[in-house]
Amino acid sequence: MKKFLVLYRAPTSAFEQMNKPRQSSRRPGWMRGWPGARRRPRRFVDMGAPLGKSLRVTKGGAAPNTNDLGGFSILQAESKEALAETLKGHPHFMMPDGSIEIVEFIADAGHVKGVARRAARVGAKRLTELGRAVAQGSW
Repeated sequence: MKKFLVLYRAPTSAFEQMNKPRQSSRRPGWMRGWPGARRRPRRFVDMGAPLGKSLRVTKGGAAPNTNDLGGFSILQAESKEALAETLKGHPHFMMPDGSIEIVEFIADAGHVKGVARRAARVGAKRLTELGRAVAQGSW
């Protein structure tokens, strides 16, 4: 199965409205009412979390940034299209102008570990060559 970053988007005003105190002290869990979470719990790699204010970093420095990101999850599925089908009826769509963006992870952990191992081998070989050069006085 492939892994996907799922981004929950909506206008800032919708998130502000959602975060206002309610008269009821009990707040239902946002995923609890979604049948997709109960039917396919193994799709969730990470339930995720709400996202706070962001900071944009550039070569020139860092500055506060406004965006429409409200939260994220990491899910797995056979394809983006299959995951989109699973997300139908998600409670996030109750938010005014709420949308969900699905982004596929390209490199899996095995790929990253393989690259690191290859880099370590190349680095060790170069260190050995450098050690020989130093020992021979040609450095």
